[in-house]
Amino acid sequence: MVKRKSNNTHVKQLGHLFFLLGVALVLIFTFTNQPGMLESWHSIILILLGLIVGLMDLKSEHTVPFLLAFLGLLITANAPLYVLSYYKIGNYLQAFLLNMSIFLSLTVVVVSLRVLYRIYKGSNI
Repeated sequence: MVKRKSNNTHVKQLGHLFFLLGVALVLIFTFTNQPGMLESWHSIILILLGLIVGLMDLKSEHTVPFLLAFLGLLITANAPLYVLSYYKIGNYLQAFLLNMSIFLSLTVVVVSLRVLYRIYKGSNI
């Protein structure tokens, strides 16, 4: 008997593809723009991709590590990386981290709302 993949598996695979597409676009936008000068339509694309990734099904055991990883990314993005002045690596690294935070910001909002909903749903208030 052949087992069919559930629709949920396809959604997760699609979520992984959108995430990889977002990371690839962050890399492309980082190196095609001046560091710190992201065009507005690039930002809109990254935010919409982040919304799509956030709406995809993320396992509940992965939500806390995901939120902690984003927190680390956000802290690192605000670090003074411009001191790495060798070929302006610090400027491009900081631009990459800021672009990643733009991409993942709406994802984090959606995942956080899902976590709050699960907490509220599990409580007997």
